[in-house]
Parts: sequence; C-alpha cells; structure tokens
Amino acid sequence: MRAPVPVVVGILFVVAVIVVNFTPLRDRIIEQSPSPAIQEPIRATRAVDGELVEELVRRGAEREAERQAAQARERDRQAAQARQHDARTVTAAEYAQLATGMSYAAAVDIIGFRGEELSRTSFAGTTTVMYQWTNPEVVGNMNAMFQNDRLVSKAQVGLR
Repeated sequence: MRAPVPVVVGILFVVAVIVVNFTPLRDRIIEQSPSPAIQEPIRATRAVDGELVEELVRRGAEREAERQAAQARERDRQAAQARQHDARTVTAAEYAQLATGMSYAAAVDIIGFRGEELSRTSFAGTTTVMYQWTNPEVVGNMNAMFQNDRLVSKAQVGLR
C-alpha cells in the first residue's frame, strides 16, 4: 500500500523543519531531558563551541585592529618623511665635505638628513648601498655609494 502524496509531502516538510531547526530542537530536548548524563556533555560542548567562536572573533578583531594601526603608522611615517624631505636641501658645500671612507652616519651628520635608499646588494661579504639626496625646490641632487658602511663614490648634479 502506497502512502498518499499529501502524507509524503507532509512528512518531508516535518523532516525539513527538523533539519533546519536542529539546534533549537536540540536545546529543547536537552532542557526537557531529566538525565544530567545527557544534559551536561551537550551543554559543555555548546559552551566550548561558543567560547571558541568568541575567541576566533576576538582574535580576528585584534588582527584587524593591528593591521589598521600599522597602516596608520606607515601613513604617518610617510607623511612626516615627506614634510621633512620638503624642508631639507643638500648643498654643494656639504657635498664637498663628504670624504671617501667615511661612514653613512658621518655623511648624514654633514648633510643633516638621511638619504633615500635607492638600492642595496650583498655579495661575497660586501654590502653595497646607494643613497640619494634631492632638493625639492631646485633642480639638483646627489648620490653616494657605501660599501660595508664606508663611502666609496659620490656624484652630484645641480647642487649650489
């Protein structure tokens, strides 16, 4: 004997409702169950699941806040560097004071501000770094190359 179509549809509907609403149904069964042996493990699992979700959400929020703070610090650093760069100039007299063999720190002391690092390479124990100092107001700049923190060459165009 076959069940009538409306009965089958009704049973499928009930099953769908149970599947869709499994969590509330589970909670109702737990609350109505007189047995602590059933209630306690399920409540503990639910608490752990909730704590894990809360922990993951908290960690995600912390990571996002750290990322945004790092981006803000980088924007601030770049803006400060741009403001400082605009206010600084390198002169022909400062360029003339740079001597082969001096350190990058000594060059910065003479010029008054750090140069922009254009390139850095390391090979066979030698690190070579090229820096550039530019003048925003006038056409002119200088480059200096340091190997193992010692000036090995310099060049300039248009310094006054």
